[in-house]
Amino acid sequence: MGRGTSKREKTFELVAPGRPSRTIRESHLRAQLAGLSGDAKWREVLSLIPQLGEKGRSTPWICDYFLRAIEATNQHQQLLTEAEKAVEKFPRNPTMLSWNAHALRLNGRVEESVELLRRAIKQAKPEAALFNSLGSALKETGEFEEALNWFDRAITMQPSLAKAHWNRSDLVEDTQQAIASANKALDSSGKDNADRHLLHFSLYRLYEKTGDFDQAFHHLELGNDGKRSQIEYRASEATALTESIINFFDINFFDKDCEASTAVSPRTKKPLFIFGLPRSGTTLVEQILASHSQVAGGNELTFLNDASSSTQAMHRIAGNFPDWLSSLSETGYQQIGRKYLELIDTLGFTESNVTDKSLMNYRAAGLIAKALPNAKMIHVVRNPMDVAFGCYRQVFGSGHLFSYSYEEIAQMISDHQKLVTHWHTTLPGDRYLLLEYQTLVENPTAQISQLLEFCELEDEPACYSPEKTQRSVRTLSATQVRKPINRSGIGSWKGYESQLEPLIEILKKHSLI
Repeated sequence: MGRGTSKREKTFELVAPGRPSRTIRESHLRAQLAGLSGDAKWREVLSLIPQLGEKGRSTPWICDYFLRAIEATNQHQQLLTEAEKAVEKFPRNPTMLSWNAHALRLNGRVEESVELLRRAIKQAKPEAALFNSLGSALKETGEFEEALNWFDRAITMQPSLAKAHWNRSDLVEDTQQAIASANKALDSSGKDNADRHLLHFSLYRLYEKTGDFDQAFHHLELGNDGKRSQIEYRASEATALTESIINFFDINFFDKDCEASTAVSPRTKKPLFIFGLPRSGTTLVEQILASHSQVAGGNELTFLNDASSSTQAMHRIAGNFPDWLSSLSETGYQQIGRKYLELIDTLGFTESNVTDKSLMNYRAAGLIAKALPNAKMIHVVRNPMDVAFGCYRQVFGSGHLFSYSYEEIAQMISDHQKLVTHWHTTLPGDRYLLLEYQTLVENPTAQISQLLEFCELEDEPACYSPEKTQRSVRTLSATQVRKPINRSGIGSWKGYESQLEPLIEILKKHSLI
């Protein structure tokens, strides 16, 4: 560059309705978006980026922030729409291609995601993140050997890629090599590496396989501490929400005609809601039902939230769930039900029943009963200690933020138990079934028969061997449901009983055990 010249920094124009436009330098914009995302202020990110206009939408790193914000606010349909637009603009950009594939997976279209990623890998330059994304999609479809191959290739290309180490940790057979590789990545990663906790969780799994429970638990604690330090979560807010739900959906609510007259034609799909706390056995229950010839497995859908949010916006009602429902008319409840069924239809299933395994729908059981008169609800419960340790030993991405602290796990289980008791006493028995995981795995024949009868499904042999059913499973239990029903997960925490004494005491304090 010649003397007296300098590279001019790129600028963007911010245009907001009712405000004068202003210019912002790229460095300042990057710092602002990094700060907002670091503080998980995703709504502010969603408000800011559209003000940048077409220039902003045509800048890949800004698109990345926009897509991250949409995902963080659980707008999975919108994520797919925007990711497809981004790929139209940047057809060879590996980040945008990964987002599109990820959005397809979140919307239950895993096979399409696999095909997109295969094309992307052929079109784009070699990219470890794309290899990891393809491995993740293949893992969901049960193609574990090929999935492991792509995770290995990702790590070979980028040895520090923590997500790939985590994703392969429950598939890899050469445990000692995987431990050495993960430890090397850990040693080379900085303390401020946002994904460092994934390496600790990976090493927990790997050391557990070798029987070195002390090293395993050491990394498990470090992983949870690292993840907890990155998130904002207040257990008191979750408890307040629980109390609000119980107060709103009280016995008087159900004394009324609680079913909105949502039109149900013979061709309408019947939703089978499966919910409960993470690690409670919901994936197994969905796999059992999805093995039936008249049931399609929908995985974890966001459609109830999507239908509710669009109805709330349509009626211009302010407030949080469930308070805003007090201003909703019968017509509004019908709209939620119709919108939900319309979204189910977009999945293209031919079966007459569709499962929805969005776990936190247990908070919305009253809304489901009101808005979807043909829906069935299966609420899965499990021993509190098994659930607590099951949550503590997993990484849940952007969800289930309570799972990285003993006290917060115990408080969530306590809140959940209050709702179990409430729904069990207020919802009709032909709409709501309480299913105990331990009873299911100890006496599967009787329990599966009862489950099918509750769902008004004919008895089919395939439901009793769900591990043989080929379908995509988009949860952390993707590897487990490929095995026959067994009791192996019951009491798995006992290998760490001495280390878990503080958790045991906290659960006792909450009168949970």
